[in-house]
Amino acid sequence: MLAHKCPKKICPYILPAMSRLMWIIQERIYEQLDPLPVFHRAHCQDVGIDCGGWGKILIEARIGNR
Repeated sequence: MLAHKCPKKICPYILPAMSRLMWIIQERIYEQLDPLPVFHRAHCQDVGIDCGGWGKILIEARIGNR
């Protein structure tokens, strides 16, 4: 996660989805496969701004150099 490119406040409900993506990438690295999984996007189940939530959040995993 690039914190400097994120909003000041991050919805806590997206963190489990992020951790699942990281586990999959780590497992694929251990298996010497392409680290980026087929399904490299995730979203949270937030109810949306209309119902008092933060809205739908979509994340995408990317592999790159630091």
